[in-house]
Amino acid sequence: EMLMEDLPEKLQEQDLWIGGPVQSSALSYLHSDDFLPEANVLPNLNLNHSVEDLADLGGSFSITQKVRVFAGYSGWGAGQLDGEIANGDWFNAPADEMIVFDDDLTTKWSRASDMIKMKL
Repeated sequence: EMLMEDLPEKLQEQDLWIGGPVQSSALSYLHSDDFLPEANVLPNLNLNHSVEDLADLGGSFSITQKVRVFAGYSGWGAGQLDGEIANGDWFNAPADEMIVFDDDLTTKWSRASDMIKMKL
């Protein structure tokens, strides 16, 4: 929370999402814009952890920019995630920028599962 107070007002107004139970003081964020030539997740969708870069984003004037900030992360031991996927605890769906940034939490999971024709 203290860290968010140091960011531009545009970012302070956004919800801070929980990324996982590990190291809750660590920030990660996804951001998109119409032109991100060095995006590392999808075309025009980037994952970053730099607070300085996040502050720069908050100060930009792009009207097409979207940012979602997360505190903490999840981690797994060797083979643990594979075992959980095999057990049916997780499902894989194609990455979709619309679902990532959409605030309609009531249908987010069902829309993701619909992409792979899976009934929740």
